[in-house]
Amino acid sequence: MTAKRRLVPTSEVRDVLDLLRDYGVDPSRVIIDIRADGVSFTPPNQEPGNDFDRWIQKDQNSDPVAHR
Repeated sequence: MTAKRRLVPTSEVRDVLDLLRDYGVDPSRVIIDIRADGVSFTPPNQEPGNDFDRWIQKDQNSDPVAHR
């Protein structure tokens, strides 16, 4: 990589956090990734676990497969 890595100024970080709060996002509950080329944030899951955990839970509630 030939480009130098730059840290984002603290004032810009504060501006992003204030903007998220203005939009009603609680910064303590999301994953915020502030980079030199932009900002992304991931909101918390509404349901516990991931897709695999929900699939297993759904599978446990179904009838067992008949053996042949």
